Amino acid sequence: MNTKFEYLYRDASNYKQFASVVFAGEITDEERDLLLDNLEDGENFIPSDVGLEDLQPRMVSYPSTDDHVWHEIEIITLVDDEPTQPLNIHEFVEKFKDVEWDVVKAAEKHGIR
Repeated sequence: MNTKFEYLYRDASNYKQFASVVFAGEITDEERDLLLDNLEDGENFIPSDVGLEDLQPRMVSYPSTDDHVWHEIEIITLVDDEPTQPLNIHEFVEKFKDVEWDVVKAAEKHGIR
Protein backbone atom coordinates (compact mmCIF):
# COMPACT_ATOMS: atom_id res chain seq x y z
CA MET A 1 0.00 0.00 0.00
CA ASN A 2 1.00 3.59 -0.68
CA THR A 3 -0.31 6.95 0.49
CA LYS A 4 -2.26 9.32 -1.72
CA PHE A 5 -2.11 12.97 -0.65
CA GLU A 6 -4.78 15.17 -2.23
CA TYR A 7 -4.74 18.93 -1.83
CA LEU A 8 -6.36 22.02 -3.27
CA TYR A 9 -5.93 25.69 -3.89
CA ARG A 10 -8.95 27.93 -3.38
CA ASP A 11 -8.62 31.59 -4.38
CA ALA A 12 -10.52 34.43 -2.70
CA SER A 13 -13.42 34.00 -5.15
CA ASN A 14 -13.61 30.29 -4.25
CA TYR A 15 -12.34 29.05 -7.62
CA LYS A 16 -10.39 25.84 -7.07
CA GLN A 17 -7.58 23.71 -8.45
CA PHE A 18 -6.88 20.20 -7.24
CA ALA A 19 -3.80 17.96 -7.24
CA SER A 20 -2.82 14.60 -5.87
CA VAL A 21 0.45 12.77 -5.39
CA VAL A 22 1.24 9.24 -4.30
CA PHE A 23 4.03 8.50 -1.85
CA ALA A 24 5.52 5.04 -1.35
CA GLY A 25 4.55 3.52 1.98
CA GLU A 26 1.64 3.65 4.37
CA ILE A 27 1.11 6.71 6.51
CA THR A 28 0.59 5.95 10.18
CA ASP A 29 -2.01 7.62 12.39
CA GLU A 30 0.80 9.39 14.24
CA GLU A 31 2.25 10.71 10.96
CA ARG A 32 -1.18 11.91 9.83
CA ASP A 33 -1.51 13.79 13.12
CA LEU A 34 1.95 15.34 12.63
CA LEU A 35 0.91 16.65 9.21
CA LEU A 36 -2.33 18.09 10.51
CA ASP A 37 -0.63 19.60 13.56
CA ASN A 38 1.80 21.57 11.39
CA LEU A 39 -0.82 23.26 9.21
CA GLU A 40 -0.96 27.04 9.48
CA ASP A 41 -4.07 28.00 11.45
CA GLY A 42 -4.98 24.32 11.52
CA GLU A 43 -5.76 24.08 7.80
CA ASN A 44 -3.23 25.69 5.43
CA PHE A 45 0.18 24.90 3.97
CA ILE A 46 2.49 26.03 1.15
CA PRO A 47 3.18 23.08 -1.20
CA SER A 48 6.46 24.39 -2.60
CA ASP A 49 7.87 24.56 0.95
CA VAL A 50 7.57 20.75 1.13
CA GLY A 51 8.47 19.86 -2.46
CA LEU A 52 5.00 19.85 -4.02
CA GLU A 53 3.51 21.93 -6.82
CA ASP A 54 1.90 25.26 -5.98
CA LEU A 55 -1.44 25.30 -7.80
CA GLN A 56 -1.99 29.04 -8.32
CA PRO A 57 -0.44 29.00 -11.83
CA ARG A 58 -3.17 26.60 -12.97
CA MET A 59 -5.82 29.26 -12.35
CA VAL A 60 -7.27 30.89 -15.46
CA SER A 61 -6.93 34.38 -13.97
CA TYR A 62 -3.45 33.87 -12.48
CA PRO A 63 -2.04 36.07 -11.17
CA SER A 64 -4.90 38.11 -9.75
CA THR A 65 -5.82 40.01 -6.63
CA ASP A 66 -7.73 36.89 -5.52
CA ASP A 67 -4.52 34.85 -5.21
CA HIS A 68 -2.71 34.02 -1.97
CA VAL A 69 -0.10 31.45 -0.92
CA TRP A 70 -2.15 28.93 1.08
CA HIS A 71 -3.39 25.48 0.06
CA GLU A 72 -5.51 22.93 1.92
CA ILE A 73 -5.19 19.18 2.41
CA GLU A 74 -8.28 17.57 0.96
CA ILE A 75 -7.78 13.90 1.90
CA ILE A 76 -5.05 11.41 2.72
CA THR A 77 -5.82 7.81 1.77
CA LEU A 78 -4.11 4.46 1.29
CA VAL A 79 -4.03 3.24 -2.32
CA ASP A 80 -2.53 0.54 -4.50
CA ASP A 81 -1.36 3.19 -7.03
CA GLU A 82 2.30 3.47 -7.96
CA PRO A 83 4.27 6.29 -6.28
CA THR A 84 4.54 9.56 -8.19
CA GLN A 85 7.00 11.25 -5.81
CA PRO A 86 10.68 10.59 -5.10
CA LEU A 87 10.17 10.85 -1.32
CA ASN A 88 8.38 8.12 0.57
CA ILE A 89 5.57 9.12 2.93
CA HIS A 90 7.78 8.93 6.01
CA GLU A 91 10.37 11.30 4.48
CA PHE A 92 7.58 13.65 3.38
CA VAL A 93 6.09 13.75 6.88
CA GLU A 94 9.53 14.57 8.34
CA LYS A 95 9.95 17.39 5.84
CA PHE A 96 6.42 18.66 6.51
CA LYS A 97 6.69 18.60 10.30
CA ASP A 98 10.00 20.50 10.30
CA VAL A 99 9.01 23.22 7.83
CA GLU A 100 8.62 26.90 8.63
CA TRP A 101 6.06 28.23 6.13
CA ASP A 102 7.82 30.95 4.12
CA VAL A 103 4.93 33.25 3.21
CA VAL A 104 7.17 36.05 1.94
CA LYS A 105 9.11 33.79 -0.44
CA ALA A 106 5.94 32.14 -1.74
CA ALA A 107 4.20 35.50 -2.23
CA GLU A 108 7.20 36.91 -4.11
CA LYS A 109 7.39 33.78 -6.29
CA HIS A 110 3.77 34.26 -7.38
CA GLY A 111 3.71 38.06 -7.44
CA ILE A 112 1.19 38.16 -4.61
CA ARG A 113 1.04 41.12 -2.25
